[in-house]
Amino acid sequence: MYSQFKRQGNSVIIYYSWQGKKCRFNTGVKVTIDKQGKPIDWDDSKNDFKANADNYTIKYAKINKWKSISNKIIDEHSKDGAERISADLLQNKLENYKDINTDKQTSQVVELFTDFYNYKKNKFVKESDLVALSIKDYKSLLSALTDWDTEQGRPTFLNEINYVWLDTFKLWLQDVRPKGSETKGGLNNQTIKKRFETLISFFNWLKPRGLVTSSEFIRDYKRTITVEDKVSTVLSIDEIYKLNDTEFNRESLNRVRDYFVFVCLTGLRYGDFQSLNRNHIKMINNHWTIKKRCDKTKKYRIDVLIPLAPLAYSILERYNFKFPTISNQKINEYLKELLKESGLFNDDSEEIDQLTGNFKPKHEVINFHKGRDTFITNMVVTTPIHIVMKMSGHKNIEQVYEYIKKPEEVNPMYISALDRPKPVDKDNK
Repeated sequence: MYSQFKRQGNSVIIYYSWQGKKCRFNTGVKVTIDKQGKPIDWDDSKNDFKANADNYTIKYAKINKWKSISNKIIDEHSKDGAERISADLLQNKLENYKDINTDKQTSQVVELFTDFYNYKKNKFVKESDLVALSIKDYKSLLSALTDWDTEQGRPTFLNEINYVWLDTFKLWLQDVRPKGSETKGGLNNQTIKKRFETLISFFNWLKPRGLVTSSEFIRDYKRTITVEDKVSTVLSIDEIYKLNDTEFNRESLNRVRDYFVFVCLTGLRYGDFQSLNRNHIKMINNHWTIKKRCDKTKKYRIDVLIPLAPLAYSILERYNFKFPTISNQKINEYLKELLKESGLFNDDSEEIDQLTGNFKPKHEVINFHKGRDTFITNMVVTTPIHIVMKMSGHKNIEQVYEYIKKPEEVNPMYISALDRPKPVDKDNK
């Protein structure tokens, strides 16, 4: 009649069955699983944590609390001879109880953030086919928070997140992580700001659940993180064409060379590059042009309009207007290999190795996304920014300003546009 503990994957659930229906309520308590999918700290035969499990007392207290709540709901429903509670109704009552009564004093940040991460992931699945790209920042922060708890030797609770914690966490993100960690650490301030932006999003998700009142203190702290001018290694126009003219002994490298040169000439993100097809190529103003809804920003309904350079069109034609499917990871592996082999990118970049303090060679720091950076950086030199935004798909002008490497001098000739129009020579009409 009553509920019991069970393991489902790496989660402990409250299990209850009645008339063929089942309630499987997630307690939020996690089981450690090995690479073969077997539990390390949970005994399936006893449906309980092993006595030597990390934080056994805390974990047992939490699952036992949910079992007691569940059985109390079952008892109250069965008073006065009423029929046993249905599995669906018990599930709903437990979910409602969780929303209303979860106490932030005992709410572990990683557990809450895991729920938030799964919520965002499911949302992206419905809105976009590029889940891996869209969810990347959320996964990165989840991994960082998990490593943080591992190094602290205990879980972080929600009520601990304050200004002092943010400052300590920022310094921790800057340090290189020990071997075996999920994250590498050594983050620069630009990336750290992205982690804190994701933390703000997490707190905004918690607000309607009554667990926090505001995310403003995180936003205020984020404003104190200064970011130096963005250092980004990009290709010059000359380097793009020299790379295009370089032949390699392996066909796989020649193909990735083509992909990268194409992106350098169009500025497409990896996802848009992979989903590009003949239907996106239109004749606009007597010029072959890519017209495509950005995959990453579909919800903003942003279309890119990118006139194709002759070389870009010829590459696209060579692949019959549809590039083969290849993972971003594999492209970057081949790209680093071919850039080094080409001999064109062995000079030092402006990017510093955090471990050695030396400048990294260009072939080490150029990845596939640098093709997009290359396109935008080269275009802002000659093209009005609002036109660059139409080609790049940026929705904020500030994002495009990051690609302007140095301010141009003000040319007095610019103001000539405001001169009085010259009178029309009637005799020469």
